[in-house]
Amino acid sequence: MERQHIFQKQPELKNRHVVSNGPKKLFPQETDWTCSIACIRTLLSGFLADVEEEKDFVEKYSLKPGPHYSRDIKRIGILDDYDTVYGCDAENVSFDMVLDLMKQGYYIMLECMYNYAHWLVLLGYYPLDNSTLEKSSLLVYDPYYNNVRLLNADEFIAMWIDGNYGNTMVEKDFIAIRKKQ
Repeated sequence: MERQHIFQKQPELKNRHVVSNGPKKLFPQETDWTCSIACIRTLLSGFLADVEEEKDFVEKYSLKPGPHYSRDIKRIGILDDYDTVYGCDAENVSFDMVLDLMKQGYYIMLECMYNYAHWLVLLGYYPLDNSTLEKSSLLVYDPYYNNVRLLNADEFIAMWIDGNYGNTMVEKDFIAIRKKQ
């Protein structure tokens, strides 16, 4: 018997097909606060043969320890040379929007409360059952643990909010990049 959702309504996705787009290299974060830079380096590996070292990003952009959200990355201009969509600029952000960007050839990184205020690289979406998001999975790269994880899609979407949301008001943050057309 299927679980009935009476108290918490399940988010609905229009996308019912596998969506996948992975960069060429996965870069682990080198400190406990550089998940955003590790994810950016990972995304850039889809376009560049040689990606700058993490320490070079930190020095070049005068990055300080702590979380860095899409608005911060945009403000300092790390991705100005790419066709970039920032969660901080997007209206009515949904997971379908992110999947549509992935279908258009964008590499995607997502910020969530998975590890308080943490960035992951989205590698794929796998709807295992057309009827529920609960039976769909996300394949993500976690630069903190330097591993690939399979997550329940509805569980991730419930955690697609900053761990310090009460102060930051950041939710459904993402960065999507591709080469300029």
